[in-house]
Amino acid sequence: MENFKKTFDKLLIDTLGISQEDIKFDVHFTNDLGADSLDLVELTIEFEKVFKITIPDKDVEQLQTIGDVESYLKKQVELCLKY
Repeated sequence: MENFKKTFDKLLIDTLGISQEDIKFDVHFTNDLGADSLDLVELTIEFEKVFKITIPDKDVEQLQTIGDVESYLKKQVELCLKY
């Protein structure tokens, strides 16, 4: 899991074109970073591909901040590692 944070941050930086300083737990994707729906779709696809998980659309709609996504992904990755 120690590589999780580095990978997570790199995906945010590469996909959204943000800086490391922008990555804070309470930062909102659309309100604070100006991400649009296409950005969020691209980010979701990258997360699914890299972490080898599936993120249902209903879950994506609930993930509003960097912290929301980080917590969600950690939980999903941990569940996958158990099986």
